[in-house]
Amino acid sequence: MKHIFFCLVHAAALSLAAPAFASPFYPTEAAVFFSPNGGAENAIVRSIDSAKSRIRMQAFLFSNKEITGALIRAHQRGVKVDVIIDKKMPKKKPNTTEDLIEAGVPTFFDTAHRTAHDKIIIVDDDIVLTGSFNFVKVAETKNGENLLILKSKPLAEEYVKNWEKHFTHSVPAAPEKEKGTEVPLTKTQN
Repeated sequence: MKHIFFCLVHAAALSLAAPAFASPFYPTEAAVFFSPNGGAENAIVRSIDSAKSRIRMQAFLFSNKEITGALIRAHQRGVKVDVIIDKKMPKKKPNTTEDLIEAGVPTFFDTAHRTAHDKIIIVDDDIVLTGSFNFVKVAETKNGENLLILKSKPLAEEYVKNWEKHFTHSVPAAPEKEKGTEVPLTKTQN
């Protein structure tokens, strides 16, 4: 009898506990890449090159010329591209912020956080690229990194909501001219 009472009390307590996962699980197709030299950089470029309408990116570190080139090509073929970068990125060299700005790609700095450490690309609101992979060349050639490519519209919608939250507190990037003046870009509409 004591044992039954003990089990009932624990069952009741467990039923009141918060679920282990607050977010739902979404049906997802996934591909994974590991580095060094595991094909993550090529997978990112291919994903960007396949975009038809929209790319949203958040980057902590961003100096990879191949990825930058793919974003610029997407922008030039009419894909809506917006990039949010950690506010400290312009102080790091090399970086590709200036290349994006010069090509007309709307680029913003996330200034609300000590570190904007997200590493995501959302393609056409149904594919998410995420993982530890920073968008720098050494992430492909020297570092131990991972990249997940997730195809799931409901999951991508969650990432879009988070991206938009960061977009609201980001400021337009501006190229520095020779005398230190800036030419601000305007935010594009989501």
